[in-house]
Amino acid sequence: MLIAISACSSSTTEPSITTDFRTPNINNSVADGLTEVEGGSIADSDGDGFSYAVGTGANGNYYGYAGMIRTTGITPPPTNGTATMTGSYYIGAYKNITMIDGALTKEGGSYSDTLKLTADFGAGTLIGASAPAGPGAPPVLSVNATFTPGGTSDALAGSVTHNGVVGDLNGFVSATKAIGAYHGSDDTFVYAGGFTVKTP
Repeated sequence: MLIAISACSSSTTEPSITTDFRTPNINNSVADGLTEVEGGSIADSDGDGFSYAVGTGANGNYYGYAGMIRTTGITPPPTNGTATMTGSYYIGAYKNITMIDGALTKEGGSYSDTLKLTADFGAGTLIGASAPAGPGAPPVLSVNATFTPGGTSDALAGSVTHNGVVGDLNGFVSATKAIGAYHGSDDTFVYAGGFTVKTP
């Protein structure tokens, strides 16, 4: 797993935390209006992918955004069979948001690793997980999504779980690949990210 943790930053005012899906701008970024950004944009060889960003707004509040990048027509998923898809997930996050002696502190980090998902085209499910964070630990990221067999490939929706925090997931799936974008938060943690997986 690749991990980059920035130095702690602090404030004296406790911020609110907001996460949502956002349409990427012309530069394929969802980080407009944010500073101290953890995130980026990822695309596959077809140019399809996602953008994600966790950052601080001008008002001092924290935000997590994710959005899909679509450059090609995705073939709708089939109505039967299964496929194992492998690839990578990416996450940007603010961790350990806490008030200490009247000062708000947080840690920013970005990380990625491999992800393995199974698409059941008859059942309309896309489920799987990454490796655990360590021995006896849960997966760093788990995915539980659904879609309509034979329906529009843009209809992938569901949830992810990261650091014990459930987040919302949107994306698309075909017979040979799936791409998702997600975001989630609790009182001390905010994250956003995405994944790209494909068949061998």
